[in-house]
Amino acid sequence: MATQPTQFFKSKPHTIVTPQVKDEDGRLMNDFTGRIKRDEWKPPSGFQRTLTVALDTAQYQIDMESMAAHKSEDVYSSFNVLMRRKPKVGLN
Repeated sequence: MATQPTQFFKSKPHTIVTPQVKDEDGRLMNDFTGRIKRDEWKPPSGFQRTLTVALDTAQYQIDMESMAAHKSEDVYSSFNVLMRRKPKVGLN
């Protein structure tokens, strides 16, 4: 029997994009711009990572309007991130 997402989440899960991942020293780990040369690359330090996330603006607007209409708590004040190590391409 498949488990429904609503059993685990307060609301349905949202998709976000993580354009930046930094290590404990604040060094960019996923630089695709070419700013970091291959010979200047260093392995990431520590085990903690800082993610910069890009939210879906349309979904954010819907959530804020719903929050205002129902006088509910701000779902963006804190949230959990589930991340795949090897993202799949073409999820259609």
